[in-house]
Amino acid sequence: MSPLLLLLLVLLLLPPSNTFTPSPKPTPPRSLASTSPSPDIQKTLSNLYTTSLNIKCPFFRRRAHDLLDSTTLTLKFLASRHRSIFPDFVYLVAPGSEASSIPKVKNLSILEIKSLIEHDWSQNYYVTGLLSTQIYRDDTLFTSPDPDMPVRGLRKYISASRNLFTPTSTCTLLKIEIKGDNIEVDWRLEGVLRVPWRPKVWGYEGRTVYRRDEEGLIFEHREEWNVTWIEVFARTLIPDLASKVFD
Repeated sequence: MSPLLLLLLVLLLLPPSNTFTPSPKPTPPRSLASTSPSPDIQKTLSNLYTTSLNIKCPFFRRRAHDLLDSTTLTLKFLASRHRSIFPDFVYLVAPGSEASSIPKVKNLSILEIKSLIEHDWSQNYYVTGLLSTQIYRDDTLFTSPDPDMPVRGLRKYISASRNLFTPTSTCTLLKIEIKGDNIEVDWRLEGVLRVPWRPKVWGYEGRTVYRRDEEGLIFEHREEWNVTWIEVFARTLIPDLASKVFD
């Protein structure tokens, strides 16, 4: 067993430190706190995340991002049990959820949010990753029937979107409407995956529900499909066989 794994095992088995004192304020959820005493650790994680963006394969790139986010959560867990030993780790933010450089615009009306979402669709954001980040929380949850989901973090989602499909791919807005305090969009997606053998994504339709928090920022981006993920993957990877099974 490596020394690092042995150290982690010992720390997990130790009882929580008696010197732990809960912070009077909750840990900042979506950005680096100004009180964060661990800029070097956070910078290292962020730099590794930025470097991983150069990985060409979208699937391996996603695995690298997940590994860095999981490492951050592990460090925060250690801090919650042994804060006297790791006082800095409690303030760490997963690189995929780090604060964006664009300030958030809060408390917009639902009609204004709807207008910005329509603008994002005009930019084919499912393919390009070009979306109005100012109306999303940095720790937004992006979820869908895709087994590779969910994705937690605006930064991670944008990276995945802009590198998954070829530029000729399209995701067309079919309908957008306000349902209570949510916004729902019906769409159709078809294109080509950006992997060496360039598999075609059979055209299918779905719906995205945008949910807002108390400050008017989108905190959940939830997809629903009109087909199962098995059919989507089968038609993409083995289209001839899939057509015999599903048609």
